[in-house]
Amino acid sequence: MIMMYLMEQGELPLDTLLTALEEAGPEVKEIIITTAEMLQAEGEARLLLKVLASRFGPVSAATEQEVRAAGVEQLEAWAERVFAAATVDEVLA
Repeated sequence: MIMMYLMEQGELPLDTLLTALEEAGPEVKEIIITTAEMLQAEGEARLLLKVLASRFGPVSAATEQEVRAAGVEQLEAWAERVFAAATVDEVLA
């Protein structure tokens, strides 16, 4: 995700970014991948919270905390249920 952002915003070719990442070493690569996953989860959580609020009304602080603490896979599973569910609890079940 970060690599795609840098490629799009920085106008760097993907092969240049991938080469730089490989040359940076495994520790840096792991940090970048972990950061990309965290940013993806943060963005998905933000979007899911907006959709939940739009569909069901304001979400509780506990729901917001649960959503923000979830990983990408869980957020995607909840997103798939949001329009078929009758309540926030059904989405997060």
